[in-house]
Amino acid sequence: LVSSELNILDQYKSGQSDQEFWSFIGNPAYRMLEKLIVNDSKRDPRFKEILFDKIDEMVEEINKRYSK
Repeated sequence: LVSSELNILDQYKSGQSDQEFWSFIGNPAYRMLEKLIVNDSKRDPRFKEILFDKIDEMVEEINKRYSK
């Protein structure tokens, strides 16, 4: 850890900087959880079905707008 990160941890331990600590710890943890959810969703067959349904809707809308 670099010195600024150690300072944040020291401030948290002494009760001085709760918000900085949770920004330091919470943001990376949230991003990891978000990545796990996305990866799990991509493995679900319903994900592909929903994705292709949305692509079909988009293609239909493009055809409506530009076929005139």
